[in-house]
Amino acid sequence: MLMAAGLLKVCNFMYSFTNYPRQVSEAFYTHAREEIVKNYSSNDDIVSIYEYGSVSSPGVSDLDIMLIMREDPRVTDQELDFRHINEDVFSLVQDGNVMKMTRDIFENLSFLDDFHVKKIFGKDVPIVTPSDEDKNVLKLISIVDWLPERVLRLTRVINDKTINISNVLCILHSFLYSIKRIDKMIPQAKKSANLIKTIESLRNNWHNLNSPEDILVRTIKNSISLGYLYLNQFKEYVIDLGHYQDIDSNYLDNIEIEIFKNHFLRFVGKEFESNLEESSSAMSDSSKAFVSVPGMFYAHFYHLSIQDGLLSESMRNKINPYIPCENKLQEKYRTNLTRKMKIASENAKFLKENGFKGGLIRYGFHL
Repeated sequence: MLMAAGLLKVCNFMYSFTNYPRQVSEAFYTHAREEIVKNYSSNDDIVSIYEYGSVSSPGVSDLDIMLIMREDPRVTDQELDFRHINEDVFSLVQDGNVMKMTRDIFENLSFLDDFHVKKIFGKDVPIVTPSDEDKNVLKLISIVDWLPERVLRLTRVINDKTINISNVLCILHSFLYSIKRIDKMIPQAKKSANLIKTIESLRNNWHNLNSPEDILVRTIKNSISLGYLYLNQFKEYVIDLGHYQDIDSNYLDNIEIEIFKNHFLRFVGKEFESNLEESSSAMSDSSKAFVSVPGMFYAHFYHLSIQDGLLSESMRNKINPYIPCENKLQEKYRTNLTRKMKIASENAKFLKENGFKGGLIRYGFHL
C-alpha cells in the first residue's frame, strides 16, 4: 500500500533493507572493465565501448556502459545483458546501466545531456559540441526532465517497505546532479550544502557510520523536501529568462502523467505552487502517489508528447487529461527540446527494431 507523499513513514523499523554497499576497491571496477572488453572485443556488431560517469564511490557506484553498435546488428539481446560474463560484472550493470546505440546517436550525445565519456574499447567516435547558447538551454531542459522524476522516484522508495540501499544511494547521487546545477544557476538560493555532505558520507563511509539506515531514511525525506523547494525556485529563474511564454495563464491543476506504476507527476495551478509538498500529500491516497509540479512546466512535457516516434506516443497515452498547450515555449528552448526527443526516439526505434529490451539513453520510463 502507498503512503501519501507528504505523510511519509517515520521510523526505519518499518522498513527492511537490502543490497548493502559492498566493501570493494577501484580494482574491482578495473577488473570488470577488462572482462567486458574481453567478452565483446571480438564481436563485429560492436564498434566501440564507452564508459560514462565516474566511479566516485566504490561499492555503491554502478558501472555505466555505452555499446556503440552497427546499424544492423545480428547480436541478440541475451548476448548483451552481461549475465554470461560473471556475477560481479552483472551486479554493476543490472539496474539498466548498459546503453545501446548507433554511432549517429552517440555523436549527438551532447544534445541530450552533459555526458562525460571515456573509451574503453574500439574506435574513437567524435561527439558534436553544441553552441554555448544551446548548452545553457539544454541544462534547463535537463532539470525539467530530471528533477520531478527524481523526486517521484525517491517518493516511490520511501513509500515501499523495502529499501534497496545501493540503488537509492545511486538515485540520491543523480538527484544531486540537478540540485548542484540549480545551485550554480541560483547561488543565492543555495540550501543544499548539508544534504550534499550527508549523501556523500553515506555513499563513501557507510560502514563507518552509526545507524546509517536511520540517516538514509531521513536523507531521502529531506531530499524530497529540498526537491520541491528547488522546483519552485527554478520555476522563478526560468520565468526571468523568458523561456516560457504566457506564464500568467490559469494553468489547470488536474493534468497528470504516470511515470511509474501508481506514481504520477501532477501539474498544479498557482494556488498550489506555494507548497508543492503539501499539495502532493493532499492529492495522494492509498492507491496513488503524486508529485506536484508547477503547472507552467506542463508545456515542456506536452511539447515532448507531440513529436513523432514511440516515446512521444507513449507520453500522449500517459497524460490525462490530454490538453493542448501550444506556443508556450520560446523558440530556442523548443528547438533543443524537439531535437532531444528526436535523438532519444531514434535510439528507441533502433532498440525495438533489433529486439533489445533495454538500453535507451533517455526517457526510458516511456518505452
